[in-house]
Amino acid sequence: MQVALFNIVLILQCEWVCVNFSNFKALVHLNSIASENKSLREDDLDHLLQERAQFNMRLEKLMEKLEEGKKLAGELTDAATQAYDQR
Repeated sequence: MQVALFNIVLILQCEWVCVNFSNFKALVHLNSIASENKSLREDDLDHLLQERAQFNMRLEKLMEKLEEGKKLAGELTDAATQAYDQR
């Protein structure tokens, strides 16, 4: 009876160790993924955010120049129309 009970306790202990080892492996895997994500965020994502900010600044400057060009074209068209009408 005691040997059977000892075997059951031993089996339960082995199963508990296997479950804990499995959890440990999953935790190690999760930590490695989190570390890789942090690395990507620090390197790639920050770089992309900086590039996007530069792009947006340049786009805004180009849009301002475009609006100035449109305004100048409108003024030239008005001046040309006035000159034609005065003839």
